[in-house]
Amino acid sequence: GLMPTFTRSALPNTLSKFLEENPKIEFKITEAYSGVLEEMVRSNKIDFAIVPSVKNSLGLNVNFVSQDINILVSSKKSMFTHLIPVTPKILKIHKFKIILPSPENSRRIAINEYFSTHGISPNSILEMDAMIGTLEMVATSDWCSILPATLCDLDFNNVKRNLSPIDSPKLITDYVLITSASKELSFATTYFIEKIIDEIKRITQNI
Repeated sequence: GLMPTFTRSALPNTLSKFLEENPKIEFKITEAYSGVLEEMVRSNKIDFAIVPSVKNSLGLNVNFVSQDINILVSSKKSMFTHLIPVTPKILKIHKFKIILPSPENSRRIAINEYFSTHGISPNSILEMDAMIGTLEMVATSDWCSILPATLCDLDFNNVKRNLSPIDSPKLITDYVLITSASKELSFATTYFIEKIIDEIKRITQNI
């Protein structure tokens, strides 16, 4: 179970190499947001998921994977400058329009807390639970979004979007591996977990 953050960034390299080494292993990848993945692991519908920190660990084994920063993503025509950090002070001055996930999403909860703590009030909010749709909307409009740096790994040298790290203080996301406390993992699953965690760590450490 993987969030769009990882299916766009860490999965392609990991999966292609894994299948080359293990062509006879069959498995299914489920893309969903963290709350859905958490319940699927808890009910043994999927073997594992990598999600932001969970608040309710009942029935789950939880292990830290990596830490990620969040980035303000905007079009090349926006007021923000590619790779130049933005601070709460800057975000308070500019009445920007922002695309955010729905209120129950863990990223939305963290962003709301950050905005509330630092007195940030966007001019307009558009709710969209579609990560790729958000990226394309941002690239072609005056809307912006706050997204994990790992998701944006492919865009650091891209001409379509400005990536402005949020700083002073940073908006941090912790990723954890969750597995069912009532189910033992196969050797193949454990091996794949090791490979994708290595790729996630490589991306987050190089940002």
